[in-house]
Amino acid sequence: MSRTSMKLQLIADDAARKTSLKKRKKGLLKKVQELSILCDVDACAIIYGPGERSPEVWPSPEEATRMLMRLRDMPEMEQKQKMMNQEEFLYQKMRKLVDQLHKQEFENREMEKKLKMYEALRTGNFNDLDIEQAISLSMMIEMKLKKIYEKMDAIRKHQEMAWVDGAVQEGGNSAGLNAPWENNPTEQGREILQRQKQMMDTMILARTNETNQPSPGPANPWMASFFPSN
Repeated sequence: MSRTSMKLQLIADDAARKTSLKKRKKGLLKKVQELSILCDVDACAIIYGPGERSPEVWPSPEEATRMLMRLRDMPEMEQKQKMMNQEEFLYQKMRKLVDQLHKQEFENREMEKKLKMYEALRTGNFNDLDIEQAISLSMMIEMKLKKIYEKMDAIRKHQEMAWVDGAVQEGGNSAGLNAPWENNPTEQGREILQRQKQMMDTMILARTNETNQPSPGPANPWMASFFPSN
C-alpha cells in the first residue's frame, strides 16, 4: 500500500513537532552514515534543534570542521554547483508540479479534440468542429491512410513473394496463371481512401468559406457531391 505524501509545512503542535524532530533526526543521521559507508564519501550532518545551545554533529565536530574547511577552500562556483537550500528545493519541486500540470492540460485538450473528431466521424455531423479541429481531423485521417497504404503494400509484397515461390515449386511453369495481385482490390481500396481524403479537404475548404463569407443554403452543401439525395 503506497504512502500518502506529506505536506511540507510547519507542524503546529509543539509536542508533535518535537516528536517528529527526534524521529526524523535519528533517521537522517542514519542515512548520512549509510551514504558515507556504502559510497566511501566524506559526509557530515549538523542539526540545530530549537532551544538547544549547541548543534548535534555527525560523525564528530572535528570531522565536520575538516569537511567544511575543505568545502571553503574550493572555488566558489564549485561550492554552489549542487548546493540547495529549502527555498531552492521548494522552487524546484514547484516547477516540476507546474510542468506536470501543463502536460496534463495538453493531454486533456488533445483528448477532447479526439473525442469531438471521433464523434463527428461517427455521426457525420461536422458543424460543431472549428477550423483547427477540422484540420486536426484531416491530419489524423492522413496518418491513418498512410498506415493503411503501408499495410496494403506489405500484404501485396507478401502475396507477390508467395506467388513467385509457388511458381518456382511448380517447376517454373507459370503460363496461364494469373498473379493474385492482378485481381487484388488494393487499388480499389486506395481509390476509396483517396476519395475520403478528398472529402475531408472539401469539408475544411467549406468550413473556411462559411467562416469568412456566410451564405444561405443547406447546412452541409458540400455533402451533396458525395451523398446525393437521388
